[in-house]
Amino acid sequence: MRETHVRWAKAAALLLSVTAAAPLRADPVADFYRGKQMSFVIRSGVGGTYDLYGRLLAHYMSRHIPGNPAILPINMGGGGGIKAANYMANIAPRDGTVLSIVSEGLPVDQGLGLNRSLEADLRAFNWIGNLNSAGQVVVAWHTSPVKTLDDAIKREIVIGTTGAGSIAVQIAAVLVNELGAKFKLVVGYADA
Repeated sequence: MRETHVRWAKAAALLLSVTAAAPLRADPVADFYRGKQMSFVIRSGVGGTYDLYGRLLAHYMSRHIPGNPAILPINMGGGGGIKAANYMANIAPRDGTVLSIVSEGLPVDQGLGLNRSLEADLRAFNWIGNLNSAGQVVVAWHTSPVKTLDDAIKREIVIGTTGAGSIAVQIAAVLVNELGAKFKLVVGYADA
């Protein structure tokens, strides 16, 4: 009987020494986000693709952030995403409580120096990932006399786009500046 008590005492001592030596398992990330409300800045108006991406991420992403903060989607359309990028660079807190999706055209815009209103230096952003990989195309209406890129180099064609930061502007700028295409851009269409 005494031998059983000794075994139990040794087992208890071993368990106590193992648990006492283990570090406290505090999670500073979970502690930081717990009870907080994050913002997800959506670079377009309501109803377009970027709005859908942003709202889906805002809805599901909280489950994957320690502390499970609430995430509030905020639409900030303007300039093809330039307004949202400038907000992220110049105004938003840099503490991990504000997220955004940058327009796929903005890195091209910055690289080509197309728009002075883009104040953000996208190289300073913390990039998390990419939602999709989309191939971009320029199309003309079937009745247009412009059918090929060679035609667009010889003849002007009007292209509609949302704004300065949209990928349609950058595609056109590259084709105009590098290949001599004669694109006339009309900006101001609703966000997509």
